[in-house]
Amino acid sequence: MGAGKILSGLTVAGLAAGSEEIRGLTIAGGAVGGKTLKGLQVAGGMVHVTRDGSLYGCAVSPFNYIRGSQTGVTFGIVNYAWTVKGVQLGLVNIVRDNPAGLKVLPVFNTSF
Repeated sequence: MGAGKILSGLTVAGLAAGSEEIRGLTIAGGAVGGKTLKGLQVAGGMVHVTRDGSLYGCAVSPFNYIRGSQTGVTFGIVNYAWTVKGVQLGLVNIVRDNPAGLKVLPVFNTSF
């Protein structure tokens, strides 16, 4: 499932869903991706935000790869974001702009 500019509302995709901006509830068997994600994103493989993009809301997947700012909550085995206004909950949580010693934490991470 894909859209050029905006994908909004309820989206259910067997493999992947992607657009420059995604708003609403998105569920995909493989991946959800875009530059700006707003709402609840659920994927069987990965939620991906492109470089300098933003996540506003919640992402649930084994690997949440936010190559920009995260505002909200991510639940996953591995969570990665450049900046976080919210929390990451998972096995490995990485906040790139945190000070040394707080960049990679188990169970929980946020901006310190």
